[in-house]
Amino acid sequence: MIPLLAAFAFRFEQTIVELPKPDARAISIQAILKVPDLGSKDFAKLQIIARTIPKQTQPFPRREMMMITDGAPVKCQITPDRIRVVVNVAPGKLKAGISLLYALMNEATLTQDNLDASELQVQRVDYWSAALNPVLVPRVKLGAEEAQVLYHKVFQIQLATIAVGGAFRSGEAEALLTAKEAPAPAPKLPQRGVIDRSVLPVRTEGPGSVSTIDLVGPPIVVNDVAIPQKLLALYALGVGKEGSLFRIVRQKHAWSYRQEAILSPTKDGWVPRLVIASIPFTDATRVKTIQSELLEDVSHWDEKTRLRALGMAEAVMLRGVRQDPVYVYGAHPADNSLEDETYLAAYWPVKAGRPWDQASLLESMRKVTLADLKEQAESIVGSAIPRVLQGQG
Repeated sequence: MIPLLAAFAFRFEQTIVELPKPDARAISIQAILKVPDLGSKDFAKLQIIARTIPKQTQPFPRREMMMITDGAPVKCQITPDRIRVVVNVAPGKLKAGISLLYALMNEATLTQDNLDASELQVQRVDYWSAALNPVLVPRVKLGAEEAQVLYHKVFQIQLATIAVGGAFRSGEAEALLTAKEAPAPAPKLPQRGVIDRSVLPVRTEGPGSVSTIDLVGPPIVVNDVAIPQKLLALYALGVGKEGSLFRIVRQKHAWSYRQEAILSPTKDGWVPRLVIASIPFTDATRVKTIQSELLEDVSHWDEKTRLRALGMAEAVMLRGVRQDPVYVYGAHPADNSLEDETYLAAYWPVKAGRPWDQASLLESMRKVTLADLKEQAESIVGSAIPRVLQGQG
């Protein structure tokens, strides 16, 4: 995780966050929006639109976009809780980068050919992505007209939190953003029908030869006062080779290729998960064995367990060790890059309604007692609902 010292400014409903770093070698400009309540099928269509947005805008054809970013890819990503648009540019290109961000949010060119290509890309997932997001995205024919309606409904930059980090002077990004004119009204488009809120089916098998077991714990809301205890419990359960998950599933039983304890984003908060990847198996008792042995292991945790978990948390938060269980991207955690630091500066106010305060979180984790740690771990494991995706190889 990343410490943040950011300056905030409010303009209408738009929030601007600055992280000036004069010696940085780049500038990262990012807009974060909450995902509106669109219904499952519209969310699937939104993923197709997100894949299409970076391909071209009306003011900036693909070639000009690449010139502004010096070849760095423009990104538009969606998780259950947020929409993220990213433009990374070289020092000296702050104004051009902000103009490109506005074009992506207001004037993307959603051609039918590009939408069709994006729909095929959305269908391609690996075993880990399928385990973390097991909803089956339907094969939909998203027409350009419908895509424009949904795009203009959702991508409203005046409602975004915009974070700018990197090589610029304090106040420079805010001045450029506040000088931008409000986006032109969305073009008049046909009215949409009733939103389809039907629930999409969930996968029953993996997309490849790897099977996954996902133990999904009780949901956590953003204002949960026990977040420090629950996060430290995840560090103890599944971060590092001395964590309970590795020792039981990998070392004792040799059942896994990969095993992670993660805090996965949901629309209204997070959910703790223990995810295990293995070869396909037929043993119907395996999941129950894993849960019971994890609970038995937790009952034997001692002060050394608490200190090891805290040490791992400090290594991640203070020294940038890449074993963070908080999967803010949906499929992986943030790291200590400029892009990810800028992202967290925008994401956390949108997610939790307050700036990211790593120092306060770590200090609260240091105060977690062994009894509290064990209680939260037992709740995560004991209440977990298992979900198995069997591989096909």
